[in-house]
Amino acid sequence: MENTLCELWTYFENSPKRLAVLLKMQINIKKCSLELKEKSKQILVKSMKKACSTRWLSFDKSVAALYQEYEAVLHTLQALEEGGCATAHGLLKRLKEGKFIGVLFILKDVLPVLSNLSKAFQGGSVAFSQIVPLINATKASLEELLETSSPVQKFLEALDSYTNICEDLKVSIAQQQQLHRLQEQYITSMVANVEARFASSSPLLAGLKIFDPLAVPESSELGFDVYGNRDISTLAQHFYWGDGDASQKTRSSKLFAEWHQMKFNINDNIKPNIPIEIKTEKSSTTSTQWFLSQLMKVRVSTLFWRAPPHGRNCNHPASEQCMA
Repeated sequence: MENTLCELWTYFENSPKRLAVLLKMQINIKKCSLELKEKSKQILVKSMKKACSTRWLSFDKSVAALYQEYEAVLHTLQALEEGGCATAHGLLKRLKEGKFIGVLFILKDVLPVLSNLSKAFQGGSVAFSQIVPLINATKASLEELLETSSPVQKFLEALDSYTNICEDLKVSIAQQQQLHRLQEQYITSMVANVEARFASSSPLLAGLKIFDPLAVPESSELGFDVYGNRDISTLAQHFYWGDGDASQKTRSSKLFAEWHQMKFNINDNIKPNIPIEIKTEKSSTTSTQWFLSQLMKVRVSTLFWRAPPHGRNCNHPASEQCMA
């Protein structure tokens, strides 16, 4: 699939003439006038996006482009094949296979789930409290697709509309069973991939949510005393792992004491000074980012939040590592 998408992208990208044929085919299918304004044509055209199997986002865009413009691409390749183009003949043969279309349906449903996870990490906002729920939601969405077998089912339900485009398209019972197996193997491997990527780091990422000052309860509220203690324990284990048992216990105890004091400081001094646009989420800077930047400005080297974590071979304070 990746190779075919890359070949399609190259085939149209490297030839303005072939791209013009595709544009004309798209316009004809959408029953539009050829005298559209240039801006309208740019919006209408969905040229093949270059596929990259190692990046979910680019692979998703490539699959979506072909799925949306499958009929136009197919007719374009047929027209170019009639003109004697051997490359068009080879691509057309692959695109008309039932297995190819079935896999396209599978990827069309699976990749957006993975892309949403990628975009959440690439968005530039630090929302540590949402990371683990987002990972769990991604796995749940993938598992739901597997349980319902919806991608292959959607393909089989849409088969008649594709036979109108490809008269010789046939999908045997054996091929349907093969698609179901491919779907199961692919989705299962994607769930395992997500788990492998985040399994070791999920507890640490979840622990970093204590850096959101707006999430700290008021000192008079139930749960204030224990808020963040489990997360502090996780952070202590991560940053102090190189210490001996006695030293780790001592440093962890100091960290818990510092955290207890920090919670009062957040409520008394930090929260009142958070800009209103950050509190109301009207700024691109999150409350977590703002708080971390404030911590890095504080000239208190004895605090864990400013001091280089011992035994980590790192010269940056904990708050700066979290910002990164």
